Amino acid sequence: MTWPFENDTSAIIKKLANRSMKTDKRSKAFLLLTIALSVCMIFSIVLISAGAQEEFKNTQRSKAQVAILGITDDQLSGLRQNKDVQWIGEYAAIGLFYSGNKTITVAYGSEDYFTHQEEKSLQGRAPQKANEIMLPQNYIDFLGKSYHPGDTITFDVTGTGHEAEYTLSGILSESSKSDGYFVYLSKELAMSLMNHLQVTAYTRLNTDAIRSETLLDFTDKVIENTGIVEDQVYLTEYSAVMTGAVQSGIQLPIPLLTALTAVLAATIVYGVFYTKIAKNVQMFGQLLSAIQIVTLKRTII
Repeated sequence: MTWPFENDTSAIIKKLANRSMKTDKRSKAFLLLTIALSVCMIFSIVLISAGAQEEFKNTQRSKAQVAILGITDDQLSGLRQNKDVQWIGEYAAIGLFYSGNKTITVAYGSEDYFTHQEEKSLQGRAPQKANEIMLPQNYIDFLGKSYHPGDTITFDVTGTGHEAEYTLSGILSESSKSDGYFVYLSKELAMSLMNHLQVTAYTRLNTDAIRSETLLDFTDKVIENTGIVEDQVYLTEYSAVMTGAVQSGIQLPIPLLTALTAVLAATIVYGVFYTKIAKNVQMFGQLLSAIQIVTLKRTII
């Protein structure tokens, strides 16, 4: 190829074309890397958040779906006979008192409540007789004692200063320090301390349903002929967690989410504009170089 003034510039044009192709490849690679990085960041946030939510759901998968308030012994007996009930964990708060700056809560809980609903292990067993109590390990540590299941201990369960001897039937696995501790009594002892023991029955049903309407309909069939009325039945947090109405894990605040979105958008836009501008600058540079070379040759000729 020759220009109108018959100077052979084919070598120059070939060199400029090769340089242009190399620059285009670098620009495209940069743009591709920018987009890939942005997409990876977005998917990482989504996947981490989804994983955290699934982990939160795992804390509820095997727990009770409904709680039956103020349940009586007769109602409990009828409920336990139903084949659609997996387990029932009984719990009742009795009262509290203060020991120094610590709050001591006295309560009754069945073994199914601790092992299934609270998902805690225990050494020994839950209290069953009037002279039995159970303490969590963190309270024993706070007292500075070295108790073991089966030990006879002197303890004040009322906070009134009246101590009595009890058998420590079990020790609940709870090691974290706290501003408050628990003392667990047997149902027999709890009833002797209160005129009316308000027991809540945390009930695990034989169903995989997670929607509140379905669970309540299923519960209505389960409580038939037990004496339990609908007003006693309440949903636990199981349904809200499993359906996603209540979420945990990574909850990005709106300002932070906005900032991340802005950064990702700016990165992509920067990559696109950088590629276009770089290409245009290179093209103008090549044209200017070509003109200068041709002008130089004409001058020499």
